[in-house]
Amino acid sequence: MTVPELEQSIAVLEKNARTYPDQPAAHFKLANAYHLAGRLDEALREFSAVVRLAPEDHQACYNVGNVFADIGHDAEAAAAYREAIRLKPDYAKAWCNLSLASLMLARFDDAVEAAQKAAKLDPTDATALNNLGYAYNELGRHQDAIKVLRKALKLESGNAAAHYNLGIAYLRSGDVAAANEEYEALEWLSDDIAEALKAVLGRKPRKKATKKPQKKPAKKKAAPRKKRR
Repeated sequence: MTVPELEQSIAVLEKNARTYPDQPAAHFKLANAYHLAGRLDEALREFSAVVRLAPEDHQACYNVGNVFADIGHDAEAAAAYREAIRLKPDYAKAWCNLSLASLMLARFDDAVEAAQKAAKLDPTDATALNNLGYAYNELGRHQDAIKVLRKALKLESGNAAAHYNLGIAYLRSGDVAAANEEYEALEWLSDDIAEALKAVLGRKPRKKATKKPQKKPAKKKAAPRKKRR
């Protein structure tokens, strides 16, 4: 959808929300459009309206958390994810995003608990495992971090964040050679994240060798510990 098309859609959805102010679905659709357009304050207002009209709507609570996280209000995001989980205890995506919010708040034990729950509910969730590995690193549990981050990379070999966090785990556990291997893998995935790990390793720049193209993974995370929509 182009920007003009999105704005036209928003205009229609705004009119619909004014016409049916007591209909949660009208506010929900408008909130999603605002969020897509990056109009975060308005998205938060509309998702909050859904929660007010339909307090048992776990999806609306989850989306309130996502908007708070995008704004940078991590404590409020965590509270919204917890409410979504209270309403739907097996909500894997909410547990995963709660782990991220907890990481951002430096609540690493809470992050471990949330990421473990997310991974148990959805064993294919590489993001949850990456968040768990990050939390383990911060708690000094580097062998545990190595184990779960290797598992994350088996699920999603192109996950640059997991390669970075695994490199940190190896470095802190004393395996510099393995940490350097993660840096070399990152050179072909993300220049920015590779540079960040290189700075930690203290490596000097070197010329890249020619490498045969590899099959692209199904999904690739653009930034560390990306939250789930």
